[in-house]
Amino acid sequence: MTKALYWFLCFLYILGPVINTPLGIYGDPILLVSIFLSICLFCIKYNVLLSPHLFLGVFEKSLFALQIYIILPLLGAMFFPMYGGEISVADIIRPLRILLTMYAGLALVLFGDKLYSMLFFQKILKVIVYIMILNALVMCLQTLFTPFRDFMQLFLYKIDDGVNRIGIELRASGLFLSGGALPSVFQTMVTVFIPYLILQKEFSCWWGILLALFLFVSSIFTGRSGILVSIPFLYSTFLFLSLRQSMRILLFIMLGVVLFVSYVGMFESEAFVYAIERFSWLGNESKDSGTIAVILNKLSVPKDIFVFLFGVLNFNNAIYVHVSDMGFNIKLWTYGIIGWFLYYGAFVKMFFVVYLFKSSFYKTERRVVLIFLLTYLLFEFKENMMYARNGLSILSLVIYGYLVYRHKIRQSSLNYKSIGS
Repeated sequence: MTKALYWFLCFLYILGPVINTPLGIYGDPILLVSIFLSICLFCIKYNVLLSPHLFLGVFEKSLFALQIYIILPLLGAMFFPMYGGEISVADIIRPLRILLTMYAGLALVLFGDKLYSMLFFQKILKVIVYIMILNALVMCLQTLFTPFRDFMQLFLYKIDDGVNRIGIELRASGLFLSGGALPSVFQTMVTVFIPYLILQKEFSCWWGILLALFLFVSSIFTGRSGILVSIPFLYSTFLFLSLRQSMRILLFIMLGVVLFVSYVGMFESEAFVYAIERFSWLGNESKDSGTIAVILNKLSVPKDIFVFLFGVLNFNNAIYVHVSDMGFNIKLWTYGIIGWFLYYGAFVKMFFVVYLFKSSFYKTERRVVLIFLLTYLLFEFKENMMYARNGLSILSLVIYGYLVYRHKIRQSSLNYKSIGS
């Protein structure tokens, strides 16, 4: 029963399906669960070695500084209203929401430690993979069966960002707030955990292959960006598994893709046909109109010195269309160059906290986390995803799961040495 509750909390925390009620986005389960878990984090007593206070302050200083600094972009939004719409409370307190979500991840990690002891890190990664498999299954049903898609659209709240994208209504959104590049990336990004989980005997080799293939194939029903995760996935496969296992995975996935392409004509769903056709556009896009070219051509720097330094908090690139979709560019306009460094400073600190501490006792875990973090950062060149709600939940579980695991291993090693001496 306790493990079932843990899985359910992880489900709400990672996917956070928002029911289509008058509350809308304010009824976000990720926010509600984060509030509940953060209260638990600071109120429930853990054992001395795993006090949550040991893991607070790892990266938060730049986000706290950003929350204080945000008064300047707030003033910018008042003086430069042409760059966006009205300012919401969510715009103003976003750094605090990021911290709240991250702390909830720490609470879930400590909860997982109570349930699974020394196996908790790999169990958490396994939970993340299965939850994303569930979302991938929902995406498949939305794509192949129109009545199911219509029902889900009535049942779930969906963000309307005011941008009229071609075929947006045909993209599967799963249990996310909307479909597109972000859910595609979040869905496939967890595949970098699968070779590690095979190594740790959490998955058999064949089962891991099937899960990875399903995540990659189903991701095209919502966006094309997730396919790029195949590069870090293959790298982690050859890094963690034997050459025989790696070649087996590579050949099986190639065969799976060939079979999928061969039987594409069997499905007549409009959404399915659209997803496949859209994926085929990659080969037809010219160097001037392709996705990468458009992103790079729209890369811009604010000409106004105030906006360059401090940004405008209500900036919206759906309105000011000459700014790239690239997260790095959007945050430059939103927070200015000073806030830009504060915003990404937390992630940089996370990365170096993982990178700088090396030991043979947690070498494999360190590698899988570094691959994940670099993959995460890579897609900020495509979308504004660094602290997007669903990805942030996964990021928090992974980073805190590793930090707690590393701490436990180091403490065990020190205790063993003290006993030996």
